[in-house]
Amino acid sequence: MTRVPFGRGDRSVIGEAYEFVYPDGPRDAEALAVDPGTGRLHLVSKGVFGGTVYRAPKHLDAEGPNELEAVAEAPGLVTDAAWTPDGTRLLVRNYGQLVALAAPGFEEAGRMILPAQQQGEGLAVDPTGEIFVSSEGVDSDVLRILLPDELAAALAGSADAEDDASASDEGAGTTTDAPEGTSVGDEPERWPWLVGTGVGVIALVVLIRSLRPR
Repeated sequence: MTRVPFGRGDRSVIGEAYEFVYPDGPRDAEALAVDPGTGRLHLVSKGVFGGTVYRAPKHLDAEGPNELEAVAEAPGLVTDAAWTPDGTRLLVRNYGQLVALAAPGFEEAGRMILPAQQQGEGLAVDPTGEIFVSSEGVDSDVLRILLPDELAAALAGSADAEDDASASDEGAGTTTDAPEGTSVGDEPERWPWLVGTGVGVIALVVLIRSLRPR
């Protein structure tokens, strides 16, 4: 990972690079998020059947490897993650769902089905708590997510979340609003895991055939 300064205007900088080491071997990870309360980095691995939330050391060492700590399980095929502004929830997404994990133990607090996208990858939360998702592809839309009541309550931590969500929705932005998704208790979408399983089976067959004597 490389830390670089950011701001307005063009500039040339040399970033400070940090090496991370997983405690359980190499992992594929696309999600990186910074806890707004502690400043600690969190990575989420992209396993087909489930991933892991890893926490970086409090103080990073630019001279040597920084060993990550596995702190919790995560959903499968996570492509991005973002913290809520108050630091109480880590939101993760895959190709079809948004899942809220409650800190500090990262237990699941709620989930919803995301609107269909070409290949849903990105996730962001602004300082007011508005949630946005994006997709790969030229000129693809950024969608503002309207949370189901149950998930809004899970994120707010109170039954008053519905009123808060309605008030925030009155300030319309320039992005496209996504339709309200499916809330906690609805059957999770299975296609991301089925696709991953199919890819794994094909790879296994190819490997076995390559090992046969010729």
